[in-house]
Amino acid sequence: MEAQINPHFLYNTLDAINWIAIENEQFLISKMLKNLANILRYSIHKSNGVVTVRSETEYLKQYIFLQQQRFSFSFHCIMDIEEEVMDLKMHKLLFQPLIENSINHGFPGKSGEDLITITIRKKGERHLIFEVKDNGKGMDSELIHELNHYDYSASSLEGSIGVRNVIMRIKYYYGDEGHFEIVSDENGTTVRAEILFE
Repeated sequence: MEAQINPHFLYNTLDAINWIAIENEQFLISKMLKNLANILRYSIHKSNGVVTVRSETEYLKQYIFLQQQRFSFSFHCIMDIEEEVMDLKMHKLLFQPLIENSINHGFPGKSGEDLITITIRKKGERHLIFEVKDNGKGMDSELIHELNHYDYSASSLEGSIGVRNVIMRIKYYYGDEGHFEIVSDENGTTVRAEILFE
């Protein structure tokens, strides 16, 4: 028998733990719990839905905060997002795996200061460019080639995780209007995606 956790149970439990943290003046733990609850709520509700860039950005900030706490602020993150794109619409939860990939696989780099830069900008009248750049150790050339030439049509979206999932979702949502590219060397990796905005 498969057991499923009711989301309301999960949120209520996190809320109860949060109040215990506050009562014990563990305010960092309280903030982490709130961010985690917000992330879970955002992820579960209409997971393939369309949201504003602003909403997605707020979600990513909370995700990055939790990762920085988890890794004791061993990396820094800069978000460079044009104000004019904030109210444009996109499919939600599309780019978080790219950030996770940099955090989990990109570091440590050579610089001694691990850095992720997230850029979102408008291209022309119809497209958004989303870029995740890190100064980590780079990626294996064979893996770069595989991902840049990934045969998404021969793969199943179900069960696919990480970067491959992002590629398949871009193609599924945007067809020939969606593009994905990785450039990487020993000084870091840049992942760039182009999508249509709504």
